[in-house]
Amino acid sequence: MTPPTLSRFAPPILWMGVIAGLSGGLFGADETGSWLLPILAGWLPGAGPTTLHALHAGLRKLAHLTEYGILAALWLRALDARPRAEWWAVVLAALYAVVDEARQGLAPNRSPAVSDVLIDGAGALFAVACLRPRTALGRAGWRVARWAAVGVGVASLAGALVDWSLGLAAWDLLAAAALAVAGGLALGRLERAWRDPT
Repeated sequence: MTPPTLSRFAPPILWMGVIAGLSGGLFGADETGSWLLPILAGWLPGAGPTTLHALHAGLRKLAHLTEYGILAALWLRALDARPRAEWWAVVLAALYAVVDEARQGLAPNRSPAVSDVLIDGAGALFAVACLRPRTALGRAGWRVARWAAVGVGVASLAGALVDWSLGLAAWDLLAAAALAVAGGLALGRLERAWRDPT
């Protein structure tokens, strides 16, 4: 590899190593919960265990989105001069997500999950959509992000209605629904601003 090639391809390869480290046994849900749940409880003293565990799970999924968004952005940078670089960036990130999830089955406290691969792929797609909003893939990424926000909002609202029908408090689900709707609206405005700058 020539130095310019190395400078382009080293970052995504190194980041894949970081992801592999974060996917090991030291960062399983039990381990991150042992230090993150007390922090969340300190920040939200009125939150019950169900809410704290839901926040912990949500933060872990957000980490998946972020890790693979960064990986796709690094692949996009590495492949920028090639045709259909944005497609290759998403495909390479998604393929690595499959490999990484399969490898997690080797750790005693981790298990592979198809849902995590989907979240990883969504993170990669959204990163490319942010970086290339005017491409076909970029437009598709924005649509997926908006519909995902709508899906989270509808599911949260449905969960809140079920909880209320059982006489349970559901303010956390109602807040999640409101945040998802606000996020979907914000994504729509941001997409329009990026696609059609004035």
